[in-house]
Amino acid sequence: ASPAPAPYRSTRHWPVGCPSGGARARRNLAFPLGGWVLGWVGRVSFEKGADMLIEALSMLRHLPLTVSVIGDGDERARLQDRARELGVAERLVWAGYVRDASSLYAAFDVFALTSRTEGCPLALLDAMAAGTPIVASKVGGVEECVGAREALLVQAGDQTAVATAIGNLFAVRAFARPCG
Repeated sequence: ASPAPAPYRSTRHWPVGCPSGGARARRNLAFPLGGWVLGWVGRVSFEKGADMLIEALSMLRHLPLTVSVIGDGDERARLQDRARELGVAERLVWAGYVRDASSLYAAFDVFALTSRTEGCPLALLDAMAAGTPIVASKVGGVEECVGAREALLVQAGDQTAVATAIGNLFAVRAFARPCG
């Protein structure tokens, strides 16, 4: 496992507060206004790494956040079972496939891309377009799409680094009110 990223010490590059359209997007996802939401969007398959996010969530019990999983796939039932085993199932909302998911990124306080392999993922570009802070795995073309100004990059498959990066972004965003 790689070392966890250093704590992020400045809000200079990160938008704080709710992105434009965030309240509407939260209503569309049936999330309460005012809570903290971490978003994950993609095909629920091994290579997309939703399991890394679930494992990381188990290390973030001290943070009052809910994870929205938008997408579906062969791994969903197994991951739901794993979330129950880890005691984090109640913090996950499985939205399934959502047509035009790009309109929902504004609902997220943080977006996580935990893939094991990627090109230049559309989900990453959608999160950037929405102004949502990003934690992303350093895989494939991700580093060609974003750098340190746009995302906290972590080693692929390192759930501890994912948890640390999410915690760091949460600490920065804690100075602002969550969406709603």
